[in-house]
Amino acid sequence: MHRYGLGRFGARGALTAGAALAALGVCAAFALSGHAIAAVAPSNAARTPATKTDSEPAIIAKTDSEAAKAALAVVEGFERALADGNRNAALEALSPDLVVYESGHAERSREEYAASHLDADIAFLKSAKTQLLSRSVNAIGDGAVVLSETQIHSERDGKATTRASLETLLLRNTAHGWRITHIHWSSRVL
Repeated sequence: MHRYGLGRFGARGALTAGAALAALGVCAAFALSGHAIAAVAPSNAARTPATKTDSEPAIIAKTDSEAAKAALAVVEGFERALADGNRNAALEALSPDLVVYESGHAERSREEYAASHLDADIAFLKSAKTQLLSRSVNAIGDGAVVLSETQIHSERDGKATTRASLETLLLRNTAHGWRITHIHWSSRVL
């Protein structure tokens, strides 16, 4: 089952060398950097209330850099676009060489994602309630990584369902601003 909708994955091919190197470089840079992070309130707190107990609020941890703030703004815009059904805004946040990993499948471009299950993700999120549990944002140079934990409350076949969801997003700062280059979604029914 896909994180948001019931979209169908298409092609099965090799990860592009550029995307693989970018992901490896960002991961290695963060592993070696030892950047300190600080907890801050979500910028869209009204849309994503805490869902843990009162003693465990939603946390967004991030570096205090302008790059991290800019990357986070793109991620939040992508999430809003999906939830609001704004297909064009969602696609604008994505790099043309986007790679999506989900449920053991891969989509190897923004166009493939748009053709295969973007519309199902939008339809699902328009009726679901997503609650942010935690998020960390780190940016180094032209790369950023955003790690998020959420709970997604929805209805399927007339039955209420809650899913625990993990999301890893890699972003690259391009001539057109920050763009999401890689998405890895994983979820399970609670």
